Amino acid sequence: MADKDEISPLIANGASDISESAENSESSSTYRGANIFLLITLSVSNFFAALSFSVLSPFFPGAAEAKGISLTLTGIIIGEFELMIFLSSPFVVHIAAHVGNRFVYICGLFICGTCSVLFGVLEYCPNGSTFAIMCLLTRGIGAFGGGIFLVSSFAILAHSFPDKVSTVTGIVEMALGLGYMVGPALGGAFYDLGGFRLPFFTVGGLVLLTAVAAYLITPALPRNPEDIIAFHFSSTIIGLIFLTPSLVYTLSAVLWGRLTDSMGWGIGVLIFGLIGCTIGVFFINPASFVLPIKPTLFTLLPALVLVGLGSSAVMIPVYGLCLDAAYANGMDENIATINLVSGVTNSAYSLGVFIGPTLGGRLYDTIGFDKLLFAYSGLFVVCAVLLGIARVYSRCTMPSQYSRQPSSY
Repeated sequence: MADKDEISPLIANGASDISESAENSESSSTYRGANIFLLITLSVSNFFAALSFSVLSPFFPGAAEAKGISLTLTGIIIGEFELMIFLSSPFVVHIAAHVGNRFVYICGLFICGTCSVLFGVLEYCPNGSTFAIMCLLTRGIGAFGGGIFLVSSFAILAHSFPDKVSTVTGIVEMALGLGYMVGPALGGAFYDLGGFRLPFFTVGGLVLLTAVAAYLITPALPRNPEDIIAFHFSSTIIGLIFLTPSLVYTLSAVLWGRLTDSMGWGIGVLIFGLIGCTIGVFFINPASFVLPIKPTLFTLLPALVLVGLGSSAVMIPVYGLCLDAAYANGMDENIATINLVSGVTNSAYSLGVFIGPTLGGRLYDTIGFDKLLFAYSGLFVVCAVLLGIARVYSRCTMPSQYSRQPSSY
């Protein structure tokens, strides 16, 4: 029989191990709960911020025309938002290094919400150049806030969920897509209901409330459209048509994130998205010299579904794949690299969205809508080919075990 003195230490050690295990389990549960709450906060803030980006789409061209603003200048005012995001995103890397991502994130929300409210009072500006200048200034400053907010929010995500970057990006992109989806629909409905001010006052107020919530919740991080108008729909119906690709984008975002993180299909999802965008963009208004069919609402809606599906499949894996590529090329796995990649990807996205409305009207008048879309769909084909070449090259020159999440690349 074992001596009582020999058994007692064993019992004490066992009790200590059980107590330590319980404490670790409780700590892990608390950590997971805090991260889930953070993810919800970031998703909600991205949703409301996207509302402020997109709420003016259905009615602003008509309102600007009534104020004596040309279609070209209207396109610049709308596209300026993304240009300013493109220009401001790289500077977030340096700003966040000094003041932290949390401060940048909250300030970006406050700037974005305040400028959205101020944009609503611009209807009282005199017609012509005064109105145009005030629109450019207000939307430009708001876009700066949007740019620093977007970059810092994705940097916070990547730091808080290092092993599930694509999955949580998919969730937040779903919220962002939902905001882009609801924004035009609400904008058109609110404009029909209460005029120019109501959409901006409502959305701006929601963004400001979200900024207050983010201040209380977010933890600190280490500092290291013309052819649619031709159907003569009301602003509300135009908003609902805009809803179609955003709805599909929103519903599919989480799926693409899961496939990227869990199945390792990042490149495959991206190529599928490029193919979907190619087909969808082409069939919005097929080029007569390729496929002589007349576009109708029944061809437009399936095309928009493909565009939404393809856009989501293109956007979701990109951030995780860029992080993997950065780490593969010797960059440190720290918050500085995360901020840098977040800034670059958001800058590239915003540059594209700026070029779209800015050059779209001019090219429409020059070569026609069908040829414009044919050329645009061709760009997706070029991207798919370049991606395939880059993939083969990386397989030949890069080590096979290198990524943050090897399966995602």
